[in-house]
Amino acid sequence: LIHRQSSPYAELAVIEDRLDGSRILLLDGTSQNWISGVDFDVSEFTYPRIILEHLSQYPSTNRRALVLGLGAGVLTKNLTQAGYQVDTVEIDPSVLDIAKDFFNFDAEHPVYLEDARAFLNRAHLDGSIYGLVLIDVFVSSGQPGHLFDLEAFSTIRSVLADDGVLASNQVLNLNRQDNQLALHTLATLTRVFPEVRSYD
Repeated sequence: LIHRQSSPYAELAVIEDRLDGSRILLLDGTSQNWISGVDFDVSEFTYPRIILEHLSQYPSTNRRALVLGLGAGVLTKNLTQAGYQVDTVEIDPSVLDIAKDFFNFDAEHPVYLEDARAFLNRAHLDGSIYGLVLIDVFVSSGQPGHLFDLEAFSTIRSVLADDGVLASNQVLNLNRQDNQLALHTLATLTRVFPEVRSYD
């Protein structure tokens, strides 16, 4: 354990493997990201790589991206390297501090410290348009419900370019018919978006 602190939102910790230098960001004891000790732009989790691979199938003419949830900052860095102009929203200032201090996150990336729903509402009113919106938000109990309801998805749709993409990292079991959260989330998405694909 190389760092621990409390914030109004979570108990935060950073663990480092002394053998390979990799680091894990924990929020309330749950791992949010696991970063290679060789390259802090590389996550040991598979979802950032998978998201980037699938995005190449849906090229948008709009190279502006909105990332909801900073974590260790890997997705923001990876999208910047892929040529996107990235706005990142993070509710917890302590997460931003940890990303800078322990995960080599560049302070030059614009990060808005506020609730993602409030940012989306303002972006809608301002007429902001993104080619990509990426949801990667978690709380200790799971995911904040106010970002996964019909109104939130409708607001996201309003700030997406016509050929834009919403990508969401969610902890759901899509293969279980009794998983009501997965079924409700997919049903809500299909009410707002003309095409929905899920990848396990």
